[in-house]
Amino acid sequence: MELLEICNYKWFIFFVLVLIFSVLYVNKYFNFWEKHGIPTPTTNIWSFLTGLYHFINVPLHILQVESYKKYGRIYGIFFGLKPQLVIADPQIVKNILVKDFNMFHNRMKFKVGNPVFDNMLSVLTDEDWKRIRCIMSPTFTSSRMRRMAYLIRECAERFIEKLKKKVPINENQTLDCKSFLSTYPIDVIASTAFGTKLNSLDDPNNEFVTKARQASNTDASLRLTLFFLFPKIIAFFKVDVFGGAFDFFQEFALHVVKRREEEKTKANDFLQLLMDAQKGTLEISSEDSKETEESNYKMLPKHKTMSVDEMLAQCMLFLFAGSETTINTLAIFMYHMALNPECQNKLIEEIDEVSRNNKEINFDVLFKMQYMDAAVNESVRMEPIGIQLMRECTEEYELSEIGFKIPKGMTIAIPIYSMHHDKEFYPNPEKFDPERFLPENRHSILPYTYLPFGEGPRNCIGMRFAIMVVKMFIFHLFRDFRVHATEETKKPLEFFRGQGLIQPKKVIVELERRK
Repeated sequence: MELLEICNYKWFIFFVLVLIFSVLYVNKYFNFWEKHGIPTPTTNIWSFLTGLYHFINVPLHILQVESYKKYGRIYGIFFGLKPQLVIADPQIVKNILVKDFNMFHNRMKFKVGNPVFDNMLSVLTDEDWKRIRCIMSPTFTSSRMRRMAYLIRECAERFIEKLKKKVPINENQTLDCKSFLSTYPIDVIASTAFGTKLNSLDDPNNEFVTKARQASNTDASLRLTLFFLFPKIIAFFKVDVFGGAFDFFQEFALHVVKRREEEKTKANDFLQLLMDAQKGTLEISSEDSKETEESNYKMLPKHKTMSVDEMLAQCMLFLFAGSETTINTLAIFMYHMALNPECQNKLIEEIDEVSRNNKEINFDVLFKMQYMDAAVNESVRMEPIGIQLMRECTEEYELSEIGFKIPKGMTIAIPIYSMHHDKEFYPNPEKFDPERFLPENRHSILPYTYLPFGEGPRNCIGMRFAIMVVKMFIFHLFRDFRVHATEETKKPLEFFRGQGLIQPKKVIVELERRK
């Protein structure tokens, strides 16, 4: 008995020593930023675990702003278990995104082992990214957008006509913008990406609609965020980030491709453009080539410039990146209009004037509307859907401003939300003020402090398309409706926690039919 107790005692001592040495070793690991004289909230294992707890329980943009105010425009953190440098100095941001882009051309590297997911433009690196970007750029030019505008207009008109039947004149209706808007981007994506016309308001149980919602719901977003933090762990356990929706849309796209090839038909949508690019038969007009930075597209081989998996990957990216971001952008815009009726009045005045003077609302008409543009930009400034930009350093880079050499492989985070709320960049940053973005005032905005779509060669390739989808809906909605705040309207908004996107929980407003 005594011998057993002695053995247990020795094992206990051994366990305690291992634990102590493990903590000391890990603490030394988390001493990385202090050792380099860079401010950081993470100095030991306990502050790391505390930070991880807060990450799970507090919206990321709020955590970011707290660190930004406490540690300044350059500070170090740990993203998962890897040191990451946060940089918000506009000049350094310009160097990273543009001037020294050749050393920061990759985003974070991560793969799930799915050949379609791993070939999405947003996750491709090095030459693969450059090649696919070259191929895709001509599909997002202004001339292509002009040709697609009617598809988006049809979706907006169909949506508003259904809405008018639900909200008769003199009968206001209180609603959650997020729930109410959820079908519009699905209809747009089905039409512009897959050549499929839906009417999601009348057919909410359509499999395309239910799978699209499943792919972009909060649980999927949280799974995706955990994958970004701990990619190897998530991949090892084979967690399905999109809950089966990915496979559905992959099969759907393949079915559409097969049908078109068998019937020898073509459509005016993104899938067709990708099919042509995949076969090397994509025609580029002189107008397209003037707009694309990838003039070397013509140098690509004319046979199979894109594999089938790569083609499907860009279709999936279009769907997964476009749905939830559009819903949140529009919901937040309606929220700001409801809280700022004087701004809403100016927007409606411009919409009414444009309606009187134009028979057709197209790409060019929308992009000439100065107040709408200013209001959308201000809404996106206050709540940019993407909270930060991520860039990986591909070779050692000296940051002379703080005397630190960024090692090869380290990821740089550019905190968009924090920069958009910096009072030195935007006086009274918590005030919704579209006047900042009117042509006569925009010169006062410091370059590289407004980054909702990124900047430089790796900016959002679908930026113009996304803006057109948003503006087309805003035009048609406010041509027939007004929005008002109610007692249920949260001030400020409440956001989901632990996610890399700004996602409000509910956006309650009252909808009034204009007479």
